[in-house]
Amino acid sequence: LPLWALESQTPVREFDMIAFTIGYEMAYSNILNMLNLAGVPLHAKDRRGLKNIVFAGGVCAFNPEPLADFIDFFSLGEGEDITVEILQLYDRAKAEGWSKDAFLHEVAKIPGVYVPGFYRHEYNADGTLAAIAPLEGAPERVTKRIIEDLDNAFFPTKMIVPSTEIVHDRANLEVFRGCIRGCRFCQAGFSCRPVRKKSPEVLYRQAVET
Repeated sequence: LPLWALESQTPVREFDMIAFTIGYEMAYSNILNMLNLAGVPLHAKDRRGLKNIVFAGGVCAFNPEPLADFIDFFSLGEGEDITVEILQLYDRAKAEGWSKDAFLHEVAKIPGVYVPGFYRHEYNADGTLAAIAPLEGAPERVTKRIIEDLDNAFFPTKMIVPSTEIVHDRANLEVFRGCIRGCRFCQAGFSCRPVRKKSPEVLYRQAVET
């Protein structure tokens, strides 16, 4: 049996887009295993058309190269705004009958999106990476997305949960993002900068509504 969605039992290979949040490097093999169980081609170059577009985000997306052959594009940084922009563009592409390549060219124009297939890697004689050169109009540098104002950022108060008992059966409130400490061992301390805080009034309202 192919891998399917929990509630609807829809096979994963029937979805238009398949997205992964990569929280740590040990999840790399899980991503490939899930695609394999779903019957979705592992390599991005083997997936044709607008069906099964695979993209990924999360803190490990800041080092996308280990998965570059398998992921169509990466979303770098905070996802509240960029996810909506990506989905709106996909809806347009599907309605207008775009090719996959046309969609990837347009999604690469969204700030914070990295399309690995639009870059050429150059190596030194000893095999180390010398340079990454953009192709086909892709940006030379991709900058992570940042939500400047947490008080007015989207916050889900009606959470979508599985139709079963969940592990973290509690409300989650985000007090702030980023950290002023700068500990060298801490990934989140650097990837989540700059420091931004929510006001007590907003936190109280979100706690009541959640």
